[in-house]
Amino acid sequence: MRRAFLTIVLLLVAAPARADEAPATDPLSVNADETLVPDTLPTETEFKASEHGLALSLSVETAAFGYAALTQASGDVWGSRSFLSHRVLTQWTASLGPSAGLIANSYTPEPIVGGSGAGSGELGLRVLPDNDWSPYIGFGAKGGIQALAVTNVPLRGYDRVNNVAGEAGVNGSIAGRVTLGGSWMQLSRSLVAGAFLQEDFRTPPTLPSGVAYNELGFGGSYTLSNGLLITLEGLYGSNREETDRHFHSVNRSIYMAASGALRMRLGSRMWLAVEAHISDDEHTASFPGAALVYHTSAPIDGAGLVAVGMARP
Repeated sequence: MRRAFLTIVLLLVAAPARADEAPATDPLSVNADETLVPDTLPTETEFKASEHGLALSLSVETAAFGYAALTQASGDVWGSRSFLSHRVLTQWTASLGPSAGLIANSYTPEPIVGGSGAGSGELGLRVLPDNDWSPYIGFGAKGGIQALAVTNVPLRGYDRVNNVAGEAGVNGSIAGRVTLGGSWMQLSRSLVAGAFLQEDFRTPPTLPSGVAYNELGFGGSYTLSNGLLITLEGLYGSNREETDRHFHSVNRSIYMAASGALRMRLGSRMWLAVEAHISDDEHTASFPGAALVYHTSAPIDGAGLVAVGMARP
């Protein structure tokens, strides 16, 4: 009896010691077979929208030369993207390809063939990148060139046919601008609007001659990440006065224009573009000695374009 009692006492005394010797379980430890899954996966924080693909377009234009209808097969790219947590915003468009069509400035329409290309880009700074709305400063450039030949007229024979300046021949422009305005941006959409000051060198008749215009305008663009782009723009510009030594006149040109464009996805592999442009050129010649001022104005230039293209899936 005494031996049994001593055995029970020894067991009771040894039990706490065994408990202290048991290995502790770390609540933060993970077995080798277990996999850590983060609570949140990294997400895209920058705005991004871009498209590129092949397009087939039809454009119609009326101007001082008469009328023209052109088809063009081109490669097109456009898009917008932010960097540095919405502090910097870039926007770009470009198109290049061959063209063919008809020009009607005489009794019989003439075939014209050639090609054209155009592009634009802007680098903008959002002053308050942490806010959806922010003041915006942009620095941009754009340019374009078009070379079209009337197939049955020699390149040196354009001065012996009705005036085709502005359509056939070689026409181009290059411009730089500064924009001040506002920017509204979220993860899937971006709106930029503001006033801009632009220096535009345009060559209405042919490349050897051209006119530099100082232009002031207002424009904006709205972009969605799913492939929608809407742009609107209007401007007013004039060149510096020039003196004609032969006629003793002071000449000046005024240019006004408005344009709009819509680009959007049609399903997963197609896109549609619709563009419209209208402009007016006015010229004045004053004779200070005779107190005379002559005003001339070319017919309003209007153009429209519809394009359908294949986009990346």
